[in-house]
Amino acid sequence: MRLLTLAAAVAAVAVTTSQAAAHFVWVEIVPTEKGPTAQVYFSETPEAGSPELVGKIAHAKAWVRGIGAESKPLELNVEKHEETGALVAKLEQGAPLSLEADVEYGVFKRGETALLVHYYAKHLAGRNVADFAAIGRATELPLDIVPRVEGDKLRLTVSWQGKPAAGAELIVLDAAGEEQKLTTNEQGEGEVALKPGQQAVRARLVDTQNQGEKNGQAYTQAWHIATLTFEVPSETGKVATTVAAAPGEVSANDLLERARDARAVWNNFPGFKSHITVRVDDEIGEGELIVDRSGDVMLRGVSDNVKGWASQQLQLLIRHRLPAPFSESDVVYGDDGKNPLGRLIKFEGDSAHSAYRVKDDVIREVNRHMGKMRFTISTLEVARNDEGKYMPQSYSASYWDVASGKLISNEAVLQKWVKVGKFELPAEHVVVKSADGSLKVLQITFSEHELTPAGEVSSNLR
Repeated sequence: MRLLTLAAAVAAVAVTTSQAAAHFVWVEIVPTEKGPTAQVYFSETPEAGSPELVGKIAHAKAWVRGIGAESKPLELNVEKHEETGALVAKLEQGAPLSLEADVEYGVFKRGETALLVHYYAKHLAGRNVADFAAIGRATELPLDIVPRVEGDKLRLTVSWQGKPAAGAELIVLDAAGEEQKLTTNEQGEGEVALKPGQQAVRARLVDTQNQGEKNGQAYTQAWHIATLTFEVPSETGKVATTVAAAPGEVSANDLLERARDARAVWNNFPGFKSHITVRVDDEIGEGELIVDRSGDVMLRGVSDNVKGWASQQLQLLIRHRLPAPFSESDVVYGDDGKNPLGRLIKFEGDSAHSAYRVKDDVIREVNRHMGKMRFTISTLEVARNDEGKYMPQSYSASYWDVASGKLISNEAVLQKWVKVGKFELPAEHVVVKSADGSLKVLQITFSEHELTPAGEVSSNLR
């Protein structure tokens, strides 16, 4: 690639009717019980797009990079839910890190113009704003955006092949949903007022001199589009102030460890299958559930009108029963323990603002931020197996918009379990979802459970 000399050749995705419907490649890190998970998706905004869009970027390459470390490639797998889809990979390291992706989309017709489109995406996960400067530059991305926090200003630098992109325009979307358009100076820099929370930036470089053919399709210009997401921490975003343990009291780390050890998990899980009946409001479907030893889920014979939501819920149900290493984050007490759901434990320096409540060695509440959304899962009742280990029996999951504080949806969940061999397998899973002024109900009942016989291969269902 060559450095473009015309400032007009570097432009942001303009806010026009045609561009408002444009899609971009975004990357983000999502916290799960198995640890942080990388996601790559194709969407208008930094929120996972619809499942049918994943195929358009299935050939994406992604990698992760720590401060002063070489990048490590990620093995991406397709993950689809009822309304969203993404390429996902488990992350083995925590912040600070840069998650990056490269997607050559191919030739795209825009009116009478044929374009060769190339996407670059980056997400920065820092313990503090100083990490952004240390890890921000992505040398493997030809078109790159680097953020720097300076007092109450957010400074952004756009580079093309390592050199400043003067005259570039940027689109900046802050946590409040306000969009700003700016132009970079001779050093490729621009700045906006700093607003704590999730930041989303995108830029586009147009090379009108790049003409040729790709996979048998001719094009007359090339578009290079970069996206960047990161979160600026806020004092007001912290869940609570730190409260020291009283003399002789168990530490926050020890209390959390005890609660984690008390969970019922499927050690040496072989996989299983069962007959299931799925009801979504008035729609009913029946079929077979197959779960492999790694926790992957496949439904056979279940009609499409009930399959999507059921698949999503089943994947979550199974995932939470599998053993997984927990991140080695320091935790501290966040309150004095008077809350009915127990003592608040928060994770130090965690960009997702993770915090738990623990009571009677049970994790009663989980709080996290995920981009523009935050959620709270409150466990109201647990079931116990023969060893006294606990599983959730009834819980509530609430989701809020971070910027407005508005409640987006709530799910009330009831779970029942049945002993099969040495494992407590699901017998019933009921979800009552409230969103957009309406209720939606899902019921999954399980029967005829069969554990996968020893020695029989049960993996890679996808």
